[in-house]
Amino acid sequence: MLSRLRNGIAAAVLTILSIIVASYLLFKNMNLWIDTVNMSLSVILTIIPIYCTKYVIEARKRHFIRRAFCLYLSQKVVKEIEKCPDKLNLGGERKNITAMFTDLVGFSTISENLSPEALVRLLNEYLTEMTDIILRNDGTVDKYIGDAIVAFFGAPISCDNHHLQACITALEMQSKLRELTPLWLEKGYPELKMRIGINTGEMVVGNMGSRQRMDYTVMGDAVNLASRLEGVNKQYGTKILISHHTYEKIVDDLICREIDSIRVVGKDTVTTIYEVIGKKEDMSESNIKLMLEYYKEGLAYYRQGNWDNAAEAFNRTLHVVPQDKPSHVFINRCIEYSKNPPKISWDGVYEMKSK
Repeated sequence: MLSRLRNGIAAAVLTILSIIVASYLLFKNMNLWIDTVNMSLSVILTIIPIYCTKYVIEARKRHFIRRAFCLYLSQKVVKEIEKCPDKLNLGGERKNITAMFTDLVGFSTISENLSPEALVRLLNEYLTEMTDIILRNDGTVDKYIGDAIVAFFGAPISCDNHHLQACITALEMQSKLRELTPLWLEKGYPELKMRIGINTGEMVVGNMGSRQRMDYTVMGDAVNLASRLEGVNKQYGTKILISHHTYEKIVDDLICREIDSIRVVGKDTVTTIYEVIGKKEDMSESNIKLMLEYYKEGLAYYRQGNWDNAAEAFNRTLHVVPQDKPSHVFINRCIEYSKNPPKISWDGVYEMKSK
């Protein structure tokens, strides 16, 4: 920003020097006298105000950007926007980005069992730790809704790996929550468990609101699906669910497993959902690989309507990882379908009954 002002001063000085040199040469060679004082003043009164005005306008723009974004963007991203504010479309635009919704399990019960002061302290500690992870991975914090966090990746600064950033952020948030749990239990706080839903797609992103108050936020069907996936975790006992839109972009980088094909409430389209389990370099345990093989086998039998073989495969999954909740869900579903088979036209898609 100061460079513009320096450039203006330099331009004025060079112009004045040029006038003086030209005046000297004209006087020496042609005996013509030029009023260099008034011409120099004219240059100063013309060029300097122009650059000063540009300086003030740019300063105001940078102040607006910092005030608008410093609370929900990392300082690195804010500085990048300040350097190149033209990258930012504040009026709203369609972008392919990744949205993430998080929520605490049973927060209503938690809030009933804590004093207001203790609840605020716990919630502030939790939100601070989770927000730091989002910002560290260049995510944008959209809003807090009680204990829930809405964030997105890939805006306002575009990036090619926003899907991976979101998934790694989710893994780091779950890891941090496990790390903090013993410390909070020592303080008398209840154990916190978090669900996360992630979806990638075209969304409208920009500053929206009234003249008095605006938020830099996202909206659209792709955003709504991320919110629904957060809630779908309840049905399967999972912690991080992503859509196939996100999965296709991160399958080579992270360990995931297909959970099911579903129709969320209010939607006719089928969404294949996946659980993010971990980074490939952190998942070398043979029991995880074996569990994933048995689960995949069970899912294949399930979609064929072979309930007995499916249940047997899911039971093998539980022999490897006894606490695997999706396998419990499918075993119970196989038992139910063996007694009350779905329609002949059943396509293997599970219809969600609630959001």
